[in-house]
Amino acid sequence: MSESLQNAIIFAEKSPDVKDLRSNGYFLNSAISILPPNQENITDWILTYYSPKSKDVVQVFVKEAGVEVRKPDAPLAPNLKELRLSDIKTNGDKMFVKAKQEFLKHKKPLSQVIVTIQHDKSVDWRFNFITKTLEIVQVSIDATSGSILGTTVTSLVR
Repeated sequence: MSESLQNAIIFAEKSPDVKDLRSNGYFLNSAISILPPNQENITDWILTYYSPKSKDVVQVFVKEAGVEVRKPDAPLAPNLKELRLSDIKTNGDKMFVKAKQEFLKHKKPLSQVIVTIQHDKSVDWRFNFITKTLEIVQVSIDATSGSILGTTVTSLVR
C-alpha cells in the first residue's frame, strides 16, 4: 500500500474532527491526490468520508502542515462502499510509475495528474493524466494485484 496514503489516513484520523466523523457513522470511501506534471510521488491527499445516515460526504485535506476538514456536502457521484486499508495491497507510488509508463505510450504533453482510489466493483487506483491537448488518459490498476485493468482516452473538447 502507499505509505503516503496510509500515513495520511492515520494522521487524519488522529484529528478530533475526523474522530467525530467516524463516531457519527462516516466511513472512508475514497482518496484523491492532484499532482503537477513533474511530481513523481504522491504527498498530499483529499480523503472523502461518507455517511450512510445523512447521505453526505466530508472532504478532509491532508498535507504536511495539517488536516483541514470541510463542511458536509452532497456527493457528486455517490460511492457507497467503504475503502479499507487492508484491501490495498499495492504501493501507490509504484502504481503511479506503472500508470505513467502506460500514459507515455500515448505521446501527449502532460498538464496534470489526478489520482484516485476507491472501492467500486473492486478497489482500484485510477490515474487520470490530463493533457495539454485537453484529453484525459485514464489508467486503471487493481489495488490488490497491481494489474492494469484498462486504459481509456477521452477528449474534453467535442
